[in-house]
Amino acid sequence: MRLYKLPSQPESVASQVVGDIKHICEHFENRIAGSESERAVAEFLAAKLGEGTDNVRVERFNVHPRAYFGWIEFTASCLMLAFAAYFFSALISIMLFLVGIVPFFAEYVLKKRMCDPLFKKETSENVYAVKHCSGEVERRIVFVSHYDAGYEWRLKRILGATAFKSLFLLGIIGAFYLLVIDVVRWALVGGLGAGIAYGAMLIAGLVGIVFIIPWGAAYFFLDRKKVTDGANDGLSGAVTSVYALNALKDVELEHTEVALLLAGSGEAGMRGAMAFLDAHKNEFSDETFFVSVDILHDANNFVVSKSEAGGFVKSDAHAIGIALDAAKSAGIECKSRNVFSSAQSRVFSSAGLRSVSINAADKQMADRLHTRKDSRDDLSEECISKGYEFVLQLIAAYDGDVEFEFSNDDISAI
Repeated sequence: MRLYKLPSQPESVASQVVGDIKHICEHFENRIAGSESERAVAEFLAAKLGEGTDNVRVERFNVHPRAYFGWIEFTASCLMLAFAAYFFSALISIMLFLVGIVPFFAEYVLKKRMCDPLFKKETSENVYAVKHCSGEVERRIVFVSHYDAGYEWRLKRILGATAFKSLFLLGIIGAFYLLVIDVVRWALVGGLGAGIAYGAMLIAGLVGIVFIIPWGAAYFFLDRKKVTDGANDGLSGAVTSVYALNALKDVELEHTEVALLLAGSGEAGMRGAMAFLDAHKNEFSDETFFVSVDILHDANNFVVSKSEAGGFVKSDAHAIGIALDAAKSAGIECKSRNVFSSAQSRVFSSAGLRSVSINAADKQMADRLHTRKDSRDDLSEECISKGYEFVLQLIAAYDGDVEFEFSNDDISAI
């Protein structure tokens, strides 16, 4: 076992990370996917990674930024037309339902790129940095973060996370309620399901009026004139990971390659991670371990994902164990649980690769995510400090042959 003393204390590094995040938010505003600001941030972070890693490359890819949420108004319109059609023709109502719901499932739920060709094409960038090992590569750990920002979720800012989720869930329930009464009515009417609704079917339809509220609210979901800072959602994990890799400058890992993917267009449906996987999937063996470091905001709420996307995408069990061991080594109280949302790791887990995500956010942060409240003025040096140490201890735990300590001396191997 080799012990390396790293020169900077985590607290000192956290101060520098916060400074860089504020610099990015101030000087590269509106870093929406495919924008000049996003590319400028990619260049800024690539230059920083060049200070401590062996190889940094920037890979461009095509992206259709508006496709990920471009279905919202279309789907809402189809559902309301389907509701109106229900009273006259179950068949037409079902057809409108299907036309509207397919883009929602394809783009938002399944993270497919079905609607992309319908929207304007832009160019985004992935930054991939590698710290090579001295011998043959036997294992690889790839940290993943995104550095872009997204449009504000207006309704979430106004209503708060709990009410917003409730409204969203009501809209989903309403969609499937409509489908059920359509099918029942069609079965009763027969033929093409045409005819004016009456009796119990009329009452069932009138009950559905309540669902017009969430469907109508969908028109006000996004504020496309306001791009958030995204200071915690993406940047905190991205910049912290940059400093962690640079800390390895004079560290010699014998058989473990360490890499960092700074994915572009993360807020546009994880398109950067998808583009990277499209280009490099065959390069990664079973011994590659992807770790998404996304939000570092609350030092008392570190979570390693057991699953993502509400339990539909499972994280790798071995990766979870290594991450929890690393948290213990860093003195961090950390839980493993199912995560309702998704980090960049979802892309790799869905492709059958070993992946897990690390986040540190409480309910307060949940209310602020994707709104202007996730700002450069709401950063936690304490959490970033712990996140930095967590990343380094994760590297040590995965390698199994090194240990890290922090001192004010230059890096030296003992």
